[in-house]
Amino acid sequence: MSRSQVTVAILAICAGLALGPAAHAQSAKAALVVGSATYASLPGIPGCARSANVVAAALRALGFELTERQDASIGGIDAGIGEFSQRLTAGKGAGFIYVCAYATDFNDRTFMLPTTANISRPSDVLTQGVLAKTFLTTVSRDPETSAVVIFDFVAKPDPQPRINIDALVGTAVPDGVGVLAVSEATVSDAPTPLAAALVPPWRVRLCAPISC
Repeated sequence: MSRSQVTVAILAICAGLALGPAAHAQSAKAALVVGSATYASLPGIPGCARSANVVAAALRALGFELTERQDASIGGIDAGIGEFSQRLTAGKGAGFIYVCAYATDFNDRTFMLPTTANISRPSDVLTQGVLAKTFLTTVSRDPETSAVVIFDFVAKPDPQPRINIDALVGTAVPDGVGVLAVSEATVSDAPTPLAAALVPPWRVRLCAPISC
């Protein structure tokens, strides 16, 4: 991702969260951050843990009520989605989801892989993965919700890695909901380029003028 692409992406995120102090002075802001790094049957991706940590810290600084899931099982992630959904519904404010993890496609659908996933056949993702669109559905139930969903995916190691990012970001969502997705072939031990772009100094310089 080039610097210009990063800039455009962050501007879109800021626009999605620029709710204005008058409209949402009493509204809570809810966020869900998922970082999957220590996998049982796949190479570890510590960069996802670091990415989730820096994004979570930035969201706390912005006043978001945070739900975090680090190295969670499929049940733990489902519970996190439920907790976040309740906070979003109760607060009637902005929503923000950030997910950094392995992902793969099956039958033209993208699945995020929890750290407990053991995929021996492609169809195993149906029972051991989390459908990426679940995160989008969670913030799309209330037409009054403003939210941003960010997928910072690492392609599951395969002879032919499969993540159809174009189809994922092209998912129909209500007005006020934005989707940003990237797919990396590999990730270093440092935060991903996208995660690093979501925190200061970029956030301060680009978001402050519109009260992100």
